[in-house]
Amino acid sequence: MGSCDLAIDSMIEDFSKLALDDFKIIPPMLRLPSDILYQLFLSSAPSDPIENVLETVRLSHVCSGWRSIILQAPLLWTYVNMYMTSSGVEHSAVMTSFFRRSKNLPLTFHLFADIDVDRRRREELGRIISPHTSRFRALYIMVDPLVSLQSPLDAIISFPMPLLCHFDLAVQNQQRCTVFMEPRPQSSNAYFIVPDSPTPYLDWTVRGYNLTTLSLKYLDLLPADLLPILMMTQKSLIHLELYNDYMVGVPARLPYITLPNLISFRVGYRRPAVVAHLVKLLILPKLASLTVHDFGSCPDSTTPRRMQDTFFKVVPNKDATELLTAMCPFGSVGNLKLLGVTCPSTPLPGLLQPLQYLFQAVKSLSLVLCDADFLDALVEATVVASPTLLENLSELTITSEDYPLVLNYLSLRASRGLPRLKLLSVNPRMAVLRHFYADYAEGLRVVGRRKQRVNKDI
Repeated sequence: MGSCDLAIDSMIEDFSKLALDDFKIIPPMLRLPSDILYQLFLSSAPSDPIENVLETVRLSHVCSGWRSIILQAPLLWTYVNMYMTSSGVEHSAVMTSFFRRSKNLPLTFHLFADIDVDRRRREELGRIISPHTSRFRALYIMVDPLVSLQSPLDAIISFPMPLLCHFDLAVQNQQRCTVFMEPRPQSSNAYFIVPDSPTPYLDWTVRGYNLTTLSLKYLDLLPADLLPILMMTQKSLIHLELYNDYMVGVPARLPYITLPNLISFRVGYRRPAVVAHLVKLLILPKLASLTVHDFGSCPDSTTPRRMQDTFFKVVPNKDATELLTAMCPFGSVGNLKLLGVTCPSTPLPGLLQPLQYLFQAVKSLSLVLCDADFLDALVEATVVASPTLLENLSELTITSEDYPLVLNYLSLRASRGLPRLKLLSVNPRMAVLRHFYADYAEGLRVVGRRKQRVNKDI
């Protein structure tokens, strides 16, 4: 047995000295040409900028061959992150290497701060980024809830950013301001905002750019605060999103404002009266898509906990009749989404007029967690309206579990000679009737998840 063990040990030692090349065992990925690997790296890059950076760094540490390819691929280094934290970790060397590897390509820059940016940190940040801000295409700033929104922004906006087209400023898990913009021609007159403006984080964008998309979520702004921004962007604004739950007293009399090119408007509330005051002031002649969202009772994955109804002991007045009525002058919209909208204090006859007006000529309609009266109003509109106003509806989403009423509406459409829906979306419980829907819709989609029934021991 001893001689056998010695022989085995000798074989193991000899085998360990052999190279992979002696066996011609070369992993397939190492046989690919460099240009193919480069394309694979680009195509597999995650869409999320943070994940993109992490994935690029991981790939560069696989082997020397891959690292050589990645270091010579500037497209993989166009996302630059900087962290200003209380830990005091120095990131300047990493940022400088990213800037260098990106060559002269446009950049996406992320700044994360959990401390206020004092003078020393502002100077250090300026020293690092000032040679490269002319290449900034997108700017993301996220701060800790205890940090001022303006503190890190002041350290950056003093530098020219002629290519900037996307700006995102957020408090972690709370407020968010998102802007898409285009450079304003030098010949255009610049707008100026008074020094005590309540939206200093937006002032610099309005002065130097034409804003095309503006999203303001949970920023506690009054109509009087918002109107100056809307006035200064009214010619260029195409998409607008306002989520607000801040109201103090009765608003003063404010002027009407026309947004002549706005095609998409998304409004969110916890108390509908808060946004109704602003909506009454808007004139939107080209509006094509309208979303009304009660984020308090129907929160999504981005709704802060402090903005959800379950966070409060007292639920506010949820009747959105005034808000829906204020939207009637917008005209007929092609895409209408009502998410969690309810009118508990208004009887059905009081709802019929605004809802029937909004439902006419709509092409895509979503009624998600809305009052049952909304579906009744849709049935009523189908009865009284001209078929030419209803034939455009091709996509319908209904989460109601009132089987008879849903089937009654679909059969009513058929009896009036209206075409089949191209897509009908229902909740999982309603989807069990899919064999009935085939006569009324070309396609069926299930939205949401069925609630799991809890088994209880008897």
